[in-house]
Amino acid sequence: MNKNKIIPVLVMAIGLSSLTACVTARQQENVNLIDLTADGYYKINEALSEDTVKMIEKNFPPAHTKFFNRIPTEQLKTDVYGATLVKSLRKKGYAVSAVADDEYRYLRYTVSQPNVDTYQVVLNIGNEQFCRSYIKHKGNTVVPLSSWTVRR
Repeated sequence: MNKNKIIPVLVMAIGLSSLTACVTARQQENVNLIDLTADGYYKINEALSEDTVKMIEKNFPPAHTKFFNRIPTEQLKTDVYGATLVKSLRKKGYAVSAVADDEYRYLRYTVSQPNVDTYQVVLNIGNEQFCRSYIKHKGNTVVPLSSWTVRR
């Protein structure tokens, strides 16, 4: 079989296997499972976080949406995704608090690396779950392997 035909099939297989985790993942706390020593850790996590914020902007209006997210201070020192997410949301006009009340939506995430060059973000906002898979690209960048899937 031609090498050029194998690569798209392999990418599709990896993407489909990653999507199955989107349907089944439910977490209680914020988790970043990407290895800290991985090549491009910071750049990849920042890119994943920026894409997450874009999705949130499309689905939840800034200045009218308040999020409850309790990320321990120690975790923020190493969790680039979480730190960038909170900072970017606040910059866009969202309230993000460690103290919840009735007006706040719970915001929890899991960032994982199911395969060597694939990443996955699972974001729980209230009772909704958003999930997207990515593949590592040149220069430690990531490109979406799927659209955002939503489970309500």
